[in-house]
Amino acid sequence: MIEGVQTAIFNSKNELLIAKRSKIKKLAPERWNLIGGKIEEGESVIYAALREIREEVSLFLRESNILEVNLKKVSWNNKDYFYCNTLVAYTKVENINLNIEHSEYQWINKDKLLEFDIVGYSKEELLKLFEIFENEKAFLKKDLF
Repeated sequence: MIEGVQTAIFNSKNELLIAKRSKIKKLAPERWNLIGGKIEEGESVIYAALREIREEVSLFLRESNILEVNLKKVSWNNKDYFYCNTLVAYTKVENINLNIEHSEYQWINKDKLLEFDIVGYSKEELLKLFEIFENEKAFLKKDLF
């Protein structure tokens, strides 16, 4: 089974970054998701998350701005697809440069969660990520450059 990372990236307004997968993606085209992808051989969870964030949305975060939260099994088409390490991160950058994997992005608050079907996460799981960010944001904001 594949192991991957998905990072809930928050800004100074306590908004969550979500990105719409491009139509060229084989898995879940044109659906909203968090930022992430596969862990490459020899990579740590944190390093994989930092690499995926840099590649997909051109944000350069430090290890001190990211926190590993949990590991969950994600199913797709009624099959176990991959193990997903979920992380929470903070950035003060709000203008995002997407790569070809995504067609658009939005910063959303808790109240807008129901407007989006975010791949792999229930509303309750996403609310928990907001709660974790609220509790850990002082830690996540240290050492920003």
